Amino acid sequence: MRRFLPLLFPLGVLLIGSWRLSVPSEPPVRPTQAQAQQPRPDYRQRPSGQFPSCEQDPGLDQQLLKEGARLGITVVAGEPELPGKDATYRAEPGRLGRITLRQRPMSAAVRCMLISHEFIHVLQHLQGDLRGVPPLGWPVPAEAVKRFGAVQEAEAYRYQNRAGYVLELLRQTPRPQQSP
Repeated sequence: MRRFLPLLFPLGVLLIGSWRLSVPSEPPVRPTQAQAQQPRPDYRQRPSGQFPSCEQDPGLDQQLLKEGARLGITVVAGEPELPGKDATYRAEPGRLGRITLRQRPMSAAVRCMLISHEFIHVLQHLQGDLRGVPPLGWPVPAEAVKRFGAVQEAEAYRYQNRAGYVLELLRQTPRPQQSP
C-alpha cells in the first residue's frame, strides 16, 4: 500500500512559468471517436504574414475569446497567478486550462496581443496532447529565450501580434469532449 501512496496525491498543473499542485476539478478530456479521426492542424507551422495582426485588427481579441470558449477554455477576470503579469494560462493535465486576465486600462491592440499571447500557450498545450506545454517550434532568437527564460515564453512574446494566425489554428482545432 505504501508504494501506491504517491499515486493518491493530486496531479500537478502547469502554470506557464511555474509549477503548482491542484486537485482536478473536472474529468480529463477524452476525444470522441469522430474527433480521433478529425485531424488537428499542424501547430508547428510557422506563422505567415497572410493573416491580420493585432495592430491591423485589434478586434481579433474578441474572436480569440469566442473561439477559446468554443474549445472549452475558461477566461476569468482577476489577479493572474504569476506576480507582475497581466495574464496567465493555467494548463491542467488531460484538459484545457484557464486564462486569467488582469483588468486594467490598455489600448485595444495591447489587449489583443495579451490575449493572443495566452492563446499561444493554449496551442502549446494542445501540441503537448494536454499533458505538457512544449514549444511549438516557431523560430525564436536565442537572446529572446535567454531574456524570457523559456522557449515557450519567447514564442508567445515573439508571435503575440500574429493573432489572425493563432485564431486560424484555434478554428481548425476540434473541440475536446469531457468524459462522463
